[in-house]
Amino acid sequence: MRWFYEGRACDTDDLNPKRNTEKAHELGTYSGKIEFVSQSLMAHEPDDEERPPLPVTSPVGKGTPRSSRKKYPLQLIMPHVRYGYHTQFDTHTPWITDIPGNRILKDGYYWHTTRIHPVDAEARGIRNGDIIKLLQ
Repeated sequence: MRWFYEGRACDTDDLNPKRNTEKAHELGTYSGKIEFVSQSLMAHEPDDEERPPLPVTSPVGKGTPRSSRKKYPLQLIMPHVRYGYHTQFDTHTPWITDIPGNRILKDGYYWHTTRIHPVDAEARGIRNGDIIKLLQ
């Protein structure tokens, strides 16, 4: 996003709908700027509790129904992956597998990494390097 910072027209391969237009120096948001309150969500989905126009933090466990908490006592809290592309096709870029900690090669496959507190891992018999399944 250096182009935006420097006030230039968008010159990257992102999906900015304003690219190659007279507004190419703007971001793809309604205002053309960074929005702390999403104007597109305000216009189309103002009451969406899962994706509110103004991002909010949720207390741990809020998204888990009480009936499921005994069966699934841990909650996945995940930031955006550092080198991900929001797509399953990032495996088509070989250099991404060379980034330490981004993927782990095991049994001929590259796996996403998961971090779990050592106390929680030990209680579940999970060791470093194990392949685990995360349920949604």
